[in-house]
Amino acid sequence: MLVGDLVGTFNIKHLEFSCIKEQLTLNEMVENATKAATNTAIDAFQILMAAGRQKVSLKTSRYVLKEKVLCNALWYITNHHSTINDASMRKQAVLPIPKIYNDYDGYNDIKRKRVKSCPLSASLLDSHAQALYSLLMKPVVNSSPSWKQGAEDVKQLADCLIAYREHLLVQNETTQANQSKLYPVRTIDKEATIEHRRGNLLGQIKDKYGKINEAVFNAEVMVPVVFDESKHLNKPFESNTERFRFFKDLQLKCPIDIIRFSPGGSSVSTICIVKVSGQNRSEPEMLTQGARLLQTVRPKLKEYHTRAQRRMFRENLKNVASLLPSVANLIYQELALDASAAEHPVTQERLRLIFLGQSDLIPDLRVLNPGRPNNTFDVFFETLSKEVEKITIADDRRHGTAHLSEFISLEELVEKTAKCCPEGTAIPSKSLVRLQFAPRNPFAKSALNFTGKIDVQYKVQRRQLRIDHPDDHYCNAQFRYLKEMAIEMKEHCALLFCDDKAKVSVGEPGSPVSTGVRGKKSIVPSSTTLVALDHDMTKASLTPSVILKCKIPESIDKSFVRGQVTVLVNDSVFQMSSPFRHAVSIIKALEQDGNFPCTLLKFTDGGTDQRNTLESVKCASICVFKEMNLDMMILVIVLSTLLKG
Repeated sequence: MLVGDLVGTFNIKHLEFSCIKEQLTLNEMVENATKAATNTAIDAFQILMAAGRQKVSLKTSRYVLKEKVLCNALWYITNHHSTINDASMRKQAVLPIPKIYNDYDGYNDIKRKRVKSCPLSASLLDSHAQALYSLLMKPVVNSSPSWKQGAEDVKQLADCLIAYREHLLVQNETTQANQSKLYPVRTIDKEATIEHRRGNLLGQIKDKYGKINEAVFNAEVMVPVVFDESKHLNKPFESNTERFRFFKDLQLKCPIDIIRFSPGGSSVSTICIVKVSGQNRSEPEMLTQGARLLQTVRPKLKEYHTRAQRRMFRENLKNVASLLPSVANLIYQELALDASAAEHPVTQERLRLIFLGQSDLIPDLRVLNPGRPNNTFDVFFETLSKEVEKITIADDRRHGTAHLSEFISLEELVEKTAKCCPEGTAIPSKSLVRLQFAPRNPFAKSALNFTGKIDVQYKVQRRQLRIDHPDDHYCNAQFRYLKEMAIEMKEHCALLFCDDKAKVSVGEPGSPVSTGVRGKKSIVPSSTTLVALDHDMTKASLTPSVILKCKIPESIDKSFVRGQVTVLVNDSVFQMSSPFRHAVSIIKALEQDGNFPCTLLKFTDGGTDQRNTLESVKCASICVFKEMNLDMMILVIVLSTLLKG
């Protein structure tokens, strides 16, 4: 292939050739190693090992490591060339990226990969720079003019990385120092400026100044008008150049004073235009009016307060009253005119409406759902309320906490209440009873569906909340493939979901014990907390083995958690979970249907008693295959790294 084809077709930037003076063949290396071993007692295995080591050494090149160091540095800054170059224009100490490396920008396309761009780190910049400096210490850099030029380019890149690292450290120190101040970094008294403009005596105003001229002309004297692009322009500014020219040529029918204040950072300067009296004012009069104007417009020019200011206010407020952090932040912003970004904008907006007296905008939405207009189920709900009140009564050992849910399910709650009702009482459906519960958030839109007649909620026991797993996507994909195959072979297969649930701890009588695993929501009074003893405070334990023979639906969109459930309770000491015990359980569970299926699909977790890579599990699966005379058996486990089929 020609060099031109490499450049045009594959966009090759450069080629590097490594010349080796002498290269031996494998036979020659074996022969040399054999001659070297004649004087000592050495076997054939050592001869081959010696030849293999010589062969590997010929492939190793010191230039590979040098290329890798430079490649890593260029790859790290591939999406940050503009950031470093822009900083070099503003800061003299920052050096731009050398021009020879400008073509190495944008190779890591983060938009196409849909990943977030990571900012440059001072520690990583220093690491790459030190690696580049280590290359410059090699003797080869002075071996030829080409190496000298390449070393100079590498040095410029290393100097650029070090300079930007120092810039980041200075910026971090400055930010930390500013945030620790007990006063704003930029104050209105020191940073605000006033500019005086005379009125247009001819009365001719440009079209682009029409709206702002009308707003200022109709305002009273010494009353500031805060400039707003959406109100005072026909269309917003498209660039900073257009913004600069607009205020540079600004002239209205009346004399005005322009007050500018920049809070800092990337925020746009706040501009107030004030109508003043007198076309020809003296300089002392201008200074006096300017000082008065600053005090007048101070409420409209919000400052950016530091973290230390807000922290000190919250600490002092704790000595007076106990408030939520969101409420304390709102009070501080309203009183101190702090324009810093809110931590929770939605919550702050709701609190601001309440602060303004508009509490009717966010009422308890349960009042909008009075329930059924008739009294068909009043007797049932009154009885249910009494049952709940028995639970919430305080005793010597329960103070706002529940150790165990009194009701396993909603169905049990309805059945238990129905037994306490008089004969002939109308019993509502489970869904209707569920709508009488207290909602989790009474101010949310979902609270419209609840009446709140029964003061109970669904709660998850504290310390049992689960977290996400990085293999969720792969497990879900494998599970989807299994369900699609089950639908295709619906008439000739059986889909089983098998799992050993957590050990059910058995403790002392009257002392509820947690199982130590994640659990489903339980029905408890909303004024209590669901807690229990730790799972290691037990005397014994039982392990339930669950087998779900799925009723395969017609499409994958429908539920796969319906079917026949078989539960076997085993003693954790004498009836330990093993692959052969599970095999016998599956055979007995399928014997109830009469005939065995032709194909068995089994979905389990990745425990040692279900993992398909273990020999004991393989033997148990073979026993199931032969006992049931299957044509095909597919076993799938949860962990994607251990999936076998």
